Amino acid sequence: MNKHEIDIFGIGTNLVTCQAQPALGMVYKVCEFKGIPRMKLSEETEKTSIPGSKKVLRAYNPEGNLPCFDVLCLESENTDEYMKNGLEAIDRVTGEKHKATVLKEISRLAFANGQPQYSYNLKDQCDFV
Repeated sequence: MNKHEIDIFGIGTNLVTCQAQPALGMVYKVCEFKGIPRMKLSEETEKTSIPGSKKVLRAYNPEGNLPCFDVLCLESENTDEYMKNGLEAIDRVTGEKHKATVLKEISRLAFANGQPQYSYNLKDQCDFV
């Protein structure tokens, strides 16, 4: 019997959804595989991804009760300084400055080794429910 190996796989709109009845309006990209960062390359630069696992920080107003913006960081990035000193962001549409002094990590590991890592409760994950 011949041994065959699968060394690549493809994910795309035409592979996983019916053009006449699309099921999901979302995109997911492999960012790391077996500990090695992966990058999506595209002729459309906005579709090119930053390689490596990410984490998301949610920045809140100084009172800590109103989300202002989210910050995408590499998982390996040291965010202690952001957490200690806060962040300032400028709205690219209005030019308005937002100062956030309260930051919380909101990303969660969903799967590891094919197994779910936590049970999902919408009320625990969202600020607005």
